[in-house]
Amino acid sequence: MKPIKRSAFRGDSGAVAERPGIGLYGETSLHDALKRAYACPGDLFEASVDGSVIDVVRADGELVEVQTSSLRALKPKLEALCRTHRVRIVHPVIALKTIIHIDAGSGIEKPGRKSPKRGDLWSAFDELVKAAWIPCLRNLSLELVFVSVRETWVNDGQGSWRRKGSRVRDRELEAILDTRVFSKRSDWMSLVPRELPPPWSSETLGTALGIPAPRARKVLYVLAKAGFLADGGKSGSWKLYVPVPARLISPWRAPRRPDRRIP
Repeated sequence: MKPIKRSAFRGDSGAVAERPGIGLYGETSLHDALKRAYACPGDLFEASVDGSVIDVVRADGELVEVQTSSLRALKPKLEALCRTHRVRIVHPVIALKTIIHIDAGSGIEKPGRKSPKRGDLWSAFDELVKAAWIPCLRNLSLELVFVSVRETWVNDGQGSWRRKGSRVRDRELEAILDTRVFSKRSDWMSLVPRELPPPWSSETLGTALGIPAPRARKVLYVLAKAGFLADGGKSGSWKLYVPVPARLISPWRAPRRPDRRIP
């Protein structure tokens, strides 16, 4: 497998696990592949930092956490780490998916089919609304990685009714299609088109971006929770938002807590 735009990453040749076995088992192939894509010689896999196990510790000191599931679950860990370290969250967005069905009885693999569901930049906000603290946490960057994956389903009756009982056995990385990094206010505010004058509503933003108003509402919600937008009143039933001047915004610092091990 050679991901698209693989040259944009530094490669994993020479990177090693500090303590083999910690965090290396029970992870999906997608998680492992992304972890290796973000590592290079001199980096460490699964290294312990301030009581937390980190996916990749780069030679320059940056900590890289690959999170294929809930971003909200990272909050306690990041609150502790971002006080003294630069941290990058790598969060995959599945833009293309091929589903492979395997018969539980015979083990025979059926021809794959393309999933009609496609993730994009805006679908990432379905997860970000539950982790709206990310944009304003000092020393934290979020990198969205748009990927193509191969998802294996086994029809053993142990999966969700939505998949008619099929269980997702694994997700494998086929290609890295693109990335987008958010590390400062201007990165997040660039989501709002410059030519769109404030105040903004989910209706006006959605129209400008070509996305449904409910999804635009999630974008505005995250920017407002981060302190980048303020209440601009209402226009009919639409809530309005206005930008907060950069000079009035202070990066949020995680509160001090007694020293303890973060799982």
